[in-house]
Amino acid sequence: MPVEENTDLTTANRYDILAAKLLSSGLIDGSSCPANGLNPDGSANGCGIELATDQVKVSQNQYDPTILTYSRSNALPPKVVKAVIAVESQFWPAANWTRGEI
Repeated sequence: MPVEENTDLTTANRYDILAAKLLSSGLIDGSSCPANGLNPDGSANGCGIELATDQVKVSQNQYDPTILTYSRSNALPPKVVKAVIAVESQFWPAANWTRGEI
């Protein structure tokens, strides 16, 4: 299946796990939020989610050119490739599994 050259993959979805990763890693300064924007279980609280919104949007779109290139070279629909990445990692570029999980 040919991939359209002008496929727009831009998204503005809310990814709470990504927000928590950005806060817990220090890529976003959560000091203006209660508990630095994180709940006791490590998830982002409401303030943290709001604080991370702009960076979450940037993060989920930063790989679009790579996704398009990969999709073209493998005859895959780019929106499906992006959707799989969203489900599997929420665009956090690090391993998040425990030993033996995969």
